[in-house]
Amino acid sequence: DDIAGLAVREAATVALRPRPVEKEPERFPFPQRICLSEPVTILGSRGCYNHCSFCLVPAFDGQGGRWR
Repeated sequence: DDIAGLAVREAATVALRPRPVEKEPERFPFPQRICLSEPVTILGSRGCYNHCSFCLVPAFDGQGGRWR
């Protein structure tokens, strides 16, 4: 019940357990990609700052965009 960032269905709703925002994302090392032979996706941000009415991202991550 206390897992940060976990979304669970409760009756007819979805309850999202809040998670702390990483204050220093630069403390995480960049992944080693030298051994990969296929193209990879690079994630430059987390979340979104637009809050479009049709998008599910704000429902799961209402904190706005966070950039690395």
